[in-house]
Amino acid sequence: MHFQRVSEQLQNVDTDLVNSFASFIKTKIFLEGKSLFVCGNGGSFSIASHFTTDLSKIGIDLGNKCKIVCLGSNNSLSTAISNDYTYSWIFSKELSNLGNSGDVLFAISSSGLSSNILTCVETANALGINTMSLVGFKDSKLAVSSNLTIDLMLKPGDYELAEDVHSSICHSVSLLIKGSLLPDPKK
Repeated sequence: MHFQRVSEQLQNVDTDLVNSFASFIKTKIFLEGKSLFVCGNGGSFSIASHFTTDLSKIGIDLGNKCKIVCLGSNNSLSTAISNDYTYSWIFSKELSNLGNSGDVLFAISSSGLSSNILTCVETANALGINTMSLVGFKDSKLAVSSNLTIDLMLKPGDYELAEDVHSSICHSVSLLIKGSLLPDPKK
């Protein structure tokens, strides 16, 4: 059953890496004021959008002017870039326009093989933007091109499992950041 597979896979996630992700994002975005850019395709885009919402809400609660962007959220811009250049550049062109050295790109991809995600990470690396990724499947190009990666090493095609675990990782990162920056309202 799917629930059992998700539970088992969550037990295999390296919690030290999850803590490293949270610490890095907290430091760069919430303490140093750098920008965070998040990208993904399909289900991973939905996770990226949800993750940027959770982190933006933390910034609002802190009264902090956080710059957190889900690349590809501007449909008009994405289709213009796709039409005028190529679909492979929909995230990288937007990142090139908005990003600066020292910012952070957080890429989410089950396959880790999508050309638009790989191009975006390549652009980020060239601009001096820190790269982090969540990858689902074995033999991913994305895992080796990012500065910090959580790679689930699942068999290719196991999208539902990868997406559920990636979503849980993003929630964990958000909760770790929130818990370290905001007082517990229950106390």
